[in-house]
Amino acid sequence: MIRELKVFSLKKTATGFGGGRTYLSGVAKWNGSETPVFVFFKEEEEEKVEQMVLSGSMTFDASHHDFVVGHGLSLWDAELK
Repeated sequence: MIRELKVFSLKKTATGFGGGRTYLSGVAKWNGSETPVFVFFKEEEEEKVEQMVLSGSMTFDASHHDFVVGHGLSLWDAELK
């Protein structure tokens, strides 16, 4: 579980994953260095994000995550805090 990860330089993106999903990408401090972050939301959170105008940074909790060297950190079932 990840709690209160602050993500900067956010961009909204869509994918065909799961019938069409909205997710965010950005950058965060992770284990002492900046790393790319991909934020995949719980369904109810995704509906909120689709309506948002992005600016500054946002903080997220996620029930699980994956980190791949050279690719970045993926947050799954994320919630906006």
